[in-house]
Amino acid sequence: MKNSRCWALLAIVCMLATILIGCKEVTPVVLEASGQLRQISLSWTESKNAVGYNVYRRTGSTGSFVKVTGTPLVKTVYADAIPSPAGDGVFYYYYITAISKKGEEVPSNTSSPL
Repeated sequence: MKNSRCWALLAIVCMLATILIGCKEVTPVVLEASGQLRQISLSWTESKNAVGYNVYRRTGSTGSFVKVTGTPLVKTVYADAIPSPAGDGVFYYYYITAISKKGEEVPSNTSSPL
């Protein structure tokens, strides 16, 4: 509940910034993730004015995120096949970016480790 209030406030701030200084044109994306055997399921809120979405993954708590989608997705769900079973001690982190006509926008929240 607390996170949804933060995202709502962020959306309002971005809308005001759009009016005042020309902030990017899509609404923030809120990511949810869950893990199963050899698969991580992601879903996120649809972003107003988005023409697609990119998914990024990091293995472990440090290091760089890598884009795992070759081309932008048009749906708000993604199933990532992972090389080792979820819960084997390797943790995966994700975030999503919405793509507008202007390009890639601000990243979503980062998922909890899965």
